[in-house]
Amino acid sequence: ELKNLRYLLIRNPQNSFLRGSYFKKKKEFNKLIKRRKREHENSCLEQLANLQDNNPTTFWNLLKELKIDNNAPQEDIPSDTWMEHFKALHDKSRQQRQAFDLAFEKDILRKLDTLRRDGVEPSPLDDPISELELNNVIHLLKNKKASGEDLITNEMIKAGKSILVTPLVKLFNRILSEGTFPKEWSKS
Repeated sequence: ELKNLRYLLIRNPQNSFLRGSYFKKKKEFNKLIKRRKREHENSCLEQLANLQDNNPTTFWNLLKELKIDNNAPQEDIPSDTWMEHFKALHDKSRQQRQAFDLAFEKDILRKLDTLRRDGVEPSPLDDPISELELNNVIHLLKNKKASGEDLITNEMIKAGKSILVTPLVKLFNRILSEGTFPKEWSKS
């Protein structure tokens, strides 16, 4: 019935009666799914409780089966390991990094001035990305979201913000100035 209402709503998007009926049915359906999921979980827990006393081997096999998560990384990586990894990536001295940043920013500003002299007024989107902007965006990242192929979660980015901001600003500004980005970023 929900599929039929959805089909009718797609064909008649302005019909408020269909819209109301569809969303009402969808809400009922979502409640049903939640209730059935809860019932299934309770059933599994009862089954586990019975098996624990009566048949320990089956209990442990069922527990292993329920525990498998193919999307999760196979092993937990300690936060210290992550910190050391990102520190090692950017172990140049602070003065070298600042000199590079200044040269890079001057290059971007020079290109913007050239555009202005040629009569092309750049948009605010052409301005270099600042560390403050990136800090604000990282702060807005939502937790408990799926990672990409690199398995880097939003929580990791937030935890390593103090170390990651400077290299990410460099990377994003280089991408803006060169107009190309890594091919891996186009994968979903």
